[in-house]
Amino acid sequence: MIERDGFSPLSARHDAHNIDNLSPYAHADFKGLAMGLIMVAKKDVTALIEGVVREKFADAGIEIVRIEEGRDHEGDAIFNITVVFNNAGPLDSHKTSGIARHVRHKLLAAQENAFPIFTFMSKSDAARLKPEAA
Repeated sequence: MIERDGFSPLSARHDAHNIDNLSPYAHADFKGLAMGLIMVAKKDVTALIEGVVREKFADAGIEIVRIEEGRDHEGDAIFNITVVFNNAGPLDSHKTSGIARHVRHKLLAAQENAFPIFTFMSKSDAARLKPEAA
């Protein structure tokens, strides 16, 4: 292992399960690595969610899938997912009621515990929600 200024990356009393026991250099390196992994993971999770939604509603003409991280009223992590469809007609209620289960299964497989909460709307309804220009 490489030493910097007399410190080895791991302290002599290191406990592999406790980041606080890492030397200052290893601690900083580990934190930076962890932050990079979290950023990549969130990007991958967003792609995973959108992929499942687009697959399950392939025939419905999806315009937009917007995913926002949030917290529920108990403080648990959630994904607020808004799916905007073209104005072609009604959605299959079996698909809309089951999509959270399909997405949740994939999220858990990716070790993501946030719960998906879905909102479905037509393109014309979404346009009415946009604020008017001043």
